[in-house]
Amino acid sequence: MSLLRAASNLAGTSVERWSLIAALATMAVWGVNFTVVKYVLEHTGVGPFLFIRYLVMPLLGLALLAVVYRRHLPKSWPQREDLPRFVACGLVGHTAHVGLVTWGISLSTPFSSALVLTSGPLFTLLILAFAGAEKLRGRQIAGTTFAFAGIVIRDQNRFIGHDEFLNEVFPVAAPLDGAATGRQKSSRCPYSW
Repeated sequence: MSLLRAASNLAGTSVERWSLIAALATMAVWGVNFTVVKYVLEHTGVGPFLFIRYLVMPLLGLALLAVVYRRHLPKSWPQREDLPRFVACGLVGHTAHVGLVTWGISLSTPFSSALVLTSGPLFTLLILAFAGAEKLRGRQIAGTTFAFAGIVIRDQNRFIGHDEFLNEVFPVAAPLDGAATGRQKSSRCPYSW
């Protein structure tokens, strides 16, 4: 709790303070999520876990939209011309991404899965560079190389053995899928994951 108090003192206004508290809470929940999911997966398996997740999450999302938009729920839907792209991104991007992440967590350690999953922006940067949409500068190349090297050094023993290497394929494929499908999202679509 003293960390929150110290962080709150650094922020000046109440908006800044609440933003900082929200960011710290999000980081804590996101970090604990991998351990909790790993524990649940050991008791349920990947298939049942994904089934329950895909059954419950749309209902929770719809409930959140109903609360946030109240009487203006139709304003929360994507525009008609964005619907095919919106559905494709949901099916290919989100479904594949969450499925790969879940299988990756079941095959690896929670820490390793979280570490590899945070490499998504690196994949996005590389895809944009290879597509010609982003010209990498020296600092970006150095930072990207340093980040990839950190992941490889941390998990080098997993990359050497064949069984362990295969366990890391799913966590690596998940941010790659998210980065690749992220380019397909419509700029008019406010729903971004």
